[in-house]
Amino acid sequence: MSRRIARTVALGICLLVAIDAAEARKLLQGGRASGRAGGRGDIKPINGPALPYTTVENPFTLPDDMKFGNVTAIAVNSKGHVFVFHRGPVPLFEFDAKGAFVRAFGEGLTNRPHGLKIDSSDNIWITDSGNHTAVKMDPTGKVLFTLGEQGKNGTWDEAAGTRLLDQPTDVAFAANGDFFVSQGHGGVPRILRFDKNGRFLKSWGVTPRSIDVATNIHSLAVDKAGLLWAGDREAGRILIFNGDGQLQRTIQMANRVSGLVLGKDGLIYISSSYEGQIIQADSDGKVLGVTGGPGNGPGEYGEAHNLTLGPANEIYAADNSGSRVHKYLPRK
Repeated sequence: MSRRIARTVALGICLLVAIDAAEARKLLQGGRASGRAGGRGDIKPINGPALPYTTVENPFTLPDDMKFGNVTAIAVNSKGHVFVFHRGPVPLFEFDAKGAFVRAFGEGLTNRPHGLKIDSSDNIWITDSGNHTAVKMDPTGKVLFTLGEQGKNGTWDEAAGTRLLDQPTDVAFAANGDFFVSQGHGGVPRILRFDKNGRFLKSWGVTPRSIDVATNIHSLAVDKAGLLWAGDREAGRILIFNGDGQLQRTIQMANRVSGLVLGKDGLIYISSSYEGQIIQADSDGKVLGVTGGPGNGPGEYGEAHNLTLGPANEIYAADNSGSRVHKYLPRK
């Protein structure tokens, strides 16, 4: 690479980082950021008890010639291996339980990586809001099926023969193998249900909280009773549906709900996007612990985009704008 090209690449990266920082400030101030689903001036970092966790510095080791792009999601398989989904030329990194690099894969599958989940059989699922696709891979990374068409957004309408997604954000799994796909991020806010083979079953729309707040179904989780929990990021709420799409209840939070995980301990874990916080709450939304805040320092986030829990209830959180992964261990 010539020095002129290297300087150009470096300048481009600096501009992208500056743009992301500007977008984050705009959203925290209540403005509408380009390409994102609207800001809210009433949402700011919240106060609460300290999260009873300890931060782990530099939890992963990457080869010298590799680095994280914008990290959008993290998942853990049955072996305790951690998978990181990021916006780079090779979008999936796998690490062992000690944080050592195992492999990189997924070339050619993504345009704008968004969500990542691993099911009970260790199959790997990704959603891409730029390609408008949801992809299921086996544990080796072999593609088993793709929902939607790369680069084409639209409506899933079996009668019309159109099987398109519109900016899918996440997936979640029912006990019988059915799965749900959410779409938001400026697309039509909707949740779709499929059987285990990818056959469409039904879908339903989501009513906005109010006319001035965008609806962005950003994350999904299924509880032990089979209810579907949906994080509506900009509206700062959690919508709880039965499997047929009937709303059972709503939990209104004081923070954005960007990432959402239901812990085995019965608690809710949330990442709050541009407020840069990781929040632990009870099943009614009462805040029990908080850590983080906006920024680029230790324990701070450019954007706390998503999170997951490991086998020991450790927390892994994706910092999208900060291009890094945070890890927290429960205090003994």
